[in-house]
Amino acid sequence: MNIHTLTKDLPRRIVLSYAAIGTVWILISDQAIETLIGNYSQFTYLATFKGLIFIAITSLLLYKLINNYERSLLEMSHKNASTRTIQYLIILNKINEYITLQKQLKNAMQYDSLTKLPLRSILLEKLEYLFKASDIHHQFAVIHLDVVHFKSIKYTLGYEFSEQLLIAITNRLTTYLPDAVMIARVGMADEFIILLEQVGDLASAHKILNYISNLFIQPFNLEEHEIFKQVKMGLAFSYDCGGNPEQLLQAAELAVHQCRRSPNTGYTIFNPEFKAYASRQLELDNQIRRDFNDRKFQLYYQPIFSADTLEIVGFESLIRWYHNSQLISNLEFIPLAEETGFIIPLGMWVFGQACWQFQQWRSQFPQVKSMFVNINVSVVQLMQPNLLSQIDHILAVTEIPPQQIQLEITETALMNNAEDIADILKDIKSRKINLCIDDFGTGYSSLSYLQNFPFDAIKVDKSFITDIECDQKSVEIVRTIALMANSLDINLVAEGVETPGQLRQLQNLKYQTVQGYLLAKPMSVDAVEEYLQRQHHNCCSEAG
Repeated sequence: MNIHTLTKDLPRRIVLSYAAIGTVWILISDQAIETLIGNYSQFTYLATFKGLIFIAITSLLLYKLINNYERSLLEMSHKNASTRTIQYLIILNKINEYITLQKQLKNAMQYDSLTKLPLRSILLEKLEYLFKASDIHHQFAVIHLDVVHFKSIKYTLGYEFSEQLLIAITNRLTTYLPDAVMIARVGMADEFIILLEQVGDLASAHKILNYISNLFIQPFNLEEHEIFKQVKMGLAFSYDCGGNPEQLLQAAELAVHQCRRSPNTGYTIFNPEFKAYASRQLELDNQIRRDFNDRKFQLYYQPIFSADTLEIVGFESLIRWYHNSQLISNLEFIPLAEETGFIIPLGMWVFGQACWQFQQWRSQFPQVKSMFVNINVSVVQLMQPNLLSQIDHILAVTEIPPQQIQLEITETALMNNAEDIADILKDIKSRKINLCIDDFGTGYSSLSYLQNFPFDAIKVDKSFITDIECDQKSVEIVRTIALMANSLDINLVAEGVETPGQLRQLQNLKYQTVQGYLLAKPMSVDAVEEYLQRQHHNCCSEAG
């Protein structure tokens, strides 16, 4: 019962009580007194005071009733006061929880939970302030820092380990960079922005960039792992963007994109021409995807010949893109596809199409059963966690013998990603698929790679083959590669053979296989089938 209910019931209870007592008293008081006293004169005397007695009794009862009411009201008041206090405390607690949650949400929106670094919103506020506070004589700069092949750590050592590495990278940057330098985490997991509020001329910028690069010379020691990591950086000055924070960050990102395209470059400083280049790349990327969906990509096949007999021993599958009846150079769109990640579906289409086509030829032409097909594979593909399952699926569907497949990976890609792809190459080799180093000699790789990796063949870059007729140094390089490969029982392929003199030199140097325009250009599927049909017909004629 609350105070409101008690207050409402009080008048009714008083009236009812008073009426009930009065009625009973009037009805029985005379008889009751006469019976008790038995003396009428005394009864008459007492009757005089009957009204007074009635008033006294009812007053006593009313007093008790009101007194009980007041006591109940007081107790209820204290109880309600306690209840209200508790309610107030609960409300205050909810308000504090709400304020705390708001702070946490704001903090989550402004600071990275893992590294505790400010996020993009805080960085933009700071840049906005600097643009308003700075004059034309004061310039500042931002550096977009990207950790090279960070995803490979996540794929090989796990997500938690990659987070530990991120924390270690953050600690190294915050420890060795001045306190006045703001470091923020933006974009992908492995991207940082370093804000330099005080930067002098271009020479000072180069000095700072080199200093940051040197911070990553020493490895990161985590859980008994020694991790070496390279970084790519793009720097943009405040005068590069017309006072717009977003454009300044965009300029730094364009610079780091240019840096990624140069394997031997650690940093790049923004150039306005990067915007025009980025615009062209965007249009090219969109066109690649549209034409891929419209089936405008084709596979051509260049025969590989035995150097001794000049018979075809295999084919290299080569992707061709014809846009508006014009052939687009692989050098133009393959690097872009690798950068955007589109090389993953594109490369898997090449692998599946080449396997399917080669299996068709195996069923049509008996001589193909002793041949092999070379398929180029990107290091981006090799670092995909589902690569092996996709390969297994294609091998099962096409039913092509895996030992007739040879994957080509460029020496430069191997050299820059050796640790990241070592295990996947061994897994591919365990499936009896052959491996070949493409463009060998261009990456200045350690010869220990040939000993430590399960390669079956070396394809010597055509730049060495071109000069073997007139340059003795090229002859010695090609000879040295041949001696080394033969001692390791690795097959040799010479690509770019275009003259009879080059072919004779390679035959003298004991190269097993050759490939080039002298013998055959890349051919369409129809041209290959026509060639194989003639070859098969000639074999049958000779046998007959």
